[in-house]
Amino acid sequence: MSIQYILKHPKSTSNMINTCNEIIFQHYKHYAYNMAYDFKTTYYKKCRHISLNEMKLYASRGLLDAISMYNASMPFSFSKYASIYIKGELYYGMSEMHPLTLLPISKRVNKKWRTQNLVLYKKMTNTKFMSNYDYYDGLYVSTHKDSYILANKDNELLELWNIINDLDEEYKKIMKYKYNFYFQNIRSNKEVGDLLGYSSETIRKKINKIKNHVYHENKNNN
Repeated sequence: MSIQYILKHPKSTSNMINTCNEIIFQHYKHYAYNMAYDFKTTYYKKCRHISLNEMKLYASRGLLDAISMYNASMPFSFSKYASIYIKGELYYGMSEMHPLTLLPISKRVNKKWRTQNLVLYKKMTNTKFMSNYDYYDGLYVSTHKDSYILANKDNELLELWNIINDLDEEYKKIMKYKYNFYFQNIRSNKEVGDLLGYSSETIRKKINKIKNHVYHENKNNN
């Protein structure tokens, strides 16, 4: 009797399912650890102060989330599904463990700048990120009502960020300052503009330009 059969069978007990989930976790944990290592290597500047063991914890949490959400009847592999959750938690971990990333040290120690920009300073040094999966405001409208739709939207997220990561440095910064991995707003256009030296209107126009580009690239890829 296969694990997939047990997970799909309506008469499987919770104890049987928990046992299967534990087997799946043990089987895929090194896959998650390898993703953590690759992520830390790829983003070595932002992750240099975060230990690999801490990154592994975030990867493990992503794997556990994937196990709890996965539907065995989905028409794609568990490893592909799990990678979405693992990568999402790694992005979240990098953000959570690196709250001062957006402010250069000259501004963090400049008392006059802090006084004049107190609200922005507090927001930038106490950044709050949402880790739920109830996503995103801009590029797509999600009305996911079941795991199949959820998985498809997660897969689209990875595709969208791959396109964004191929943009020039300024455009990448705008998108990463404006949105978290799930395309939830984490800053206003004014706050992004203050960080990059633009007006909120200029940021709005640049974001619209980026969205149009990403939309057409994604459409061409599909």
